[in-house]
Order: sequence, then C-alpha cells, then structure tokens
Amino acid sequence: MNGDLANAYRTIQEREAVTQVTLLGYCFGGLLTTLYAALYPSHIKNLVNLTLPLDMSVREHPTQESMSKIPAKTIELMTTVYGNCRPGL
Repeated sequence: MNGDLANAYRTIQEREAVTQVTLLGYCFGGLLTTLYAALYPSHIKNLVNLTLPLDMSVREHPTQESMSKIPAKTIELMTTVYGNCRPGL
C-alpha cells in the first residue's frame, strides 16, 4: 500500500510540478488514503473520503487507541486550525 501510493504521489508530483496532491478514497481506498495522509501529511493538499470503513466508536480499534494518547490541547489546536475535528475525539 505505502509503496503504491508513494509511487503515485511522486508521479503526480513530477508530472504536475506540485508539492502536494489531493487524495480521493472510496471505501477501503478511503482507509488507505487516510493512512497515507497520516504518514505523510506534508504531501497532502486535500483528503476526500467516501464511505470510509472506520468506526471511531470502537475503543479497541488500534486507531482509537492511538487517538486516546493525543493530548486534549493537540485536539483543540487541530480543531481551531482546521475546523473539521469532531468534539470529544
């Protein structure tokens, strides 16, 4: 996954002469684009996901466990800067 998206990113970056790209993910592709964006946020201009199979209400989910380790001040800062984080994450 990481290699395929990284190769696609480099190809678009070179062809379009841009430093950031927009990712569109549908279903499992949305999960993959979310993971890529989390690993390489400086590569991403926009992230659009449709029907993403990710349930943040499941506390045992590894993603949710990692979210619980982020300080509340960081979440507050993200919400202030980007305005798209749900309260209570």
